[in-house]
Amino acid sequence: MAARFGFLRCGGLRACASPRHLCHSARSRYPLPLVIQGCGFSACEILHYSFGNSGQADMPSKRHVVTQTTDQFSNCNKDVNGLRMLLWEKNIFLISCHPGLNTRVLCPKCEGGHERYQSLTVKISIDGEFAMWNCFRGTCGWNGRVGDAAYTVDTLGTSLMINGRDDGAQGLQSAVEFTEESLHLRPLSEELITYLSTRGISKETLSRNGVKEATLRFGVAIAFPYRKDGKIVGCKYRTLGKRYSMEKNSQKLFYGLDDIKDVNEVIIVEGEIDKLSMEEVGFLNCVSVPDGAPLRVSDQSPSAEAEDKRYQYIWNCKEYFEKVDRIILATDGDSPGQALAEEIVRRLGRERSWCVKWPGSSMKKCKDANEVYSNASYAGSV
Repeated sequence: MAARFGFLRCGGLRACASPRHLCHSARSRYPLPLVIQGCGFSACEILHYSFGNSGQADMPSKRHVVTQTTDQFSNCNKDVNGLRMLLWEKNIFLISCHPGLNTRVLCPKCEGGHERYQSLTVKISIDGEFAMWNCFRGTCGWNGRVGDAAYTVDTLGTSLMINGRDDGAQGLQSAVEFTEESLHLRPLSEELITYLSTRGISKETLSRNGVKEATLRFGVAIAFPYRKDGKIVGCKYRTLGKRYSMEKNSQKLFYGLDDIKDVNEVIIVEGEIDKLSMEEVGFLNCVSVPDGAPLRVSDQSPSAEAEDKRYQYIWNCKEYFEKVDRIILATDGDSPGQALAEEIVRRLGRERSWCVKWPGSSMKKCKDANEVYSNASYAGSV
């Protein structure tokens, strides 16, 4: 295969990119983007030179013209550029970024079929917190989401929705009741039980919470059924490789909701395993958020309930917090976890909220409840 190098020519500026960095290298069939800041270019030609086995260069062929100025790139804040990098890691290349708008690009999975149709729709949220994509070719259906949680969702042709959402949260308007049979759940295998035991979760706790196993298109996963009044109203899946997804039509609720009925103190954590860890040390009055944390605190004040889709699960469970005197926020200790705590406080009330500071040194600080619980050095801290 001939090696290919890309050259970017902009007036007097000329930059060469090796196969490692740019444009149709021998190791990549897809053009990698190059952004040069501060040159204020427009109508900038990207040329490609092919080098055969003889080492002779063919004449360059113009592939496309970029008509983007640095003024447009100034709209891409640090968070949006971070999302673009996450997308590039999945071979999804956006030359421009326009939060809130859909962009069509070539799908790296199916390559658009024989016609090379740009079937992949990519959207960066208007607030720059996440990016999502979906291939509309019937034989592909690749979709996923990055950015607004501590995990990446990436599914191939599965019926599961991204985080249980379609550019927003599923509210109670599409409530569906599930059963273990309809979800094709089965008892946990010894492999998954062993894995969870290494995280400090006992069989008794797994049984009490109805944790099961399921097979999805991307592999075997731990299934966390979401219950309300004892009925399954949703289910979240997690593989050992930390790929997550939520069952389609799942209600947007806290995980462990039935455990906070008629209590005056509630602990909120950032993951199902953290909730189970709290239970292991005797705290049953604990729930977990379903979606993980945002990258940062929103600059805008919380919107009305009907418009606050990102945190719809809080509104859907508001009645459970009406008589609660104290809310303990035990979210992750990283920046997104602290941003999540602030967003919850904004909606449930600052006057009754307390925040947990996880133990650890400046060199190694525990991130969440499970890390503290699993770390013998901090036994008794949770």
